[in-house]
Amino acid sequence: MIHILDGLTVLPGSLGEVRRRIDEDYLPVAATLGMRRLHTWIAPAVELADRSTELLILWELDDVPGYWAAKRGGATDPQVGAFWSGLEPLLSGRTRRIMADPDDPTVLR
Repeated sequence: MIHILDGLTVLPGSLGEVRRRIDEDYLPVAATLGMRRLHTWIAPAVELADRSTELLILWELDDVPGYWAAKRGGATDPQVGAFWSGLEPLLSGRTRRIMADPDDPTVLR
């Protein structure tokens, strides 16, 4: 399994809108790329009115070839680019970490 951890630094007052857009606009596209959302968290554990909130989303893909297929698909799908461009005004930052179990024999070394 390959896991992707997206960290979105959401501007104050925008968390609900960002979550709505992810659920309605990005999830269907991510599913076509083979990505499954496993968990969503916020940090701190409450949305504060005067500080950004980090929205963490953990995705899962079946394997390394699935990761590369999703990466290629996302790079060429105009919906993906439009989604992230549209979300940009609601964020002050964004990170993405690609992770795998070091003992997974299917991960290339």
